[in-house]
Amino acid sequence: HFWEQYKNSHLLLLLVMSNLFLCQGNFCTFLCPHGDDLCLNSLKDLLNCATNLSQDIYNLSSKMFNEFYYINTTNSCHTTSLHAPEEKEQVQHMHNEVLSKWILMLLYSWNEPLYHLVTNLRSMKEVSDAILSSLRENVKKVKELQVLIERVFSQVNSTVKESEFHCRLSSLLSSNEDRRHSAFFNLFHCLRRDSGKIDIYTKLLAC
Repeated sequence: HFWEQYKNSHLLLLLVMSNLFLCQGNFCTFLCPHGDDLCLNSLKDLLNCATNLSQDIYNLSSKMFNEFYYINTTNSCHTTSLHAPEEKEQVQHMHNEVLSKWILMLLYSWNEPLYHLVTNLRSMKEVSDAILSSLRENVKKVKELQVLIERVFSQVNSTVKESEFHCRLSSLLSSNEDRRHSAFFNLFHCLRRDSGKIDIYTKLLAC
């Protein structure tokens, strides 16, 4: 009987220590304050789902960028003013709460531009069905990832609000074909760039 109690106490200690090692920092202690295995497993599943979504968003964005070929672009993005971290090494040293805020800020910044892309691309005869399909799928996945991150970090990120980002969307309606194409291509370029950041941030967050 004593041996069974001894083994059980050590198993419990190992379980507690494993949770402590898993939850270094205040990420898990905030979301799963009691180190509950069910909570931690649910959190793991949610973050795995998030990484799948972020990967899909990046792949779809790259596909649209490659298919919507246009040589002239300014490489100027409406999210440049955010100064989102570029280097992976820099991002690796960020706290999880900061990472989640960057993910949400970048996702919020694309709500309006994506809406305008979906609305205005449909009127362009030269745009392929593949691009339109990828765009609609991307809009759906961006919203899903946004809702998921908001759900996991609702308390941590209570101060993060959906900001207004002013894109020069009037160019999308220009009667000048070259100007209109350049505006669309620039948005696709920026979407691919930002979705790459979101993908890296989300994967590091899951790690």
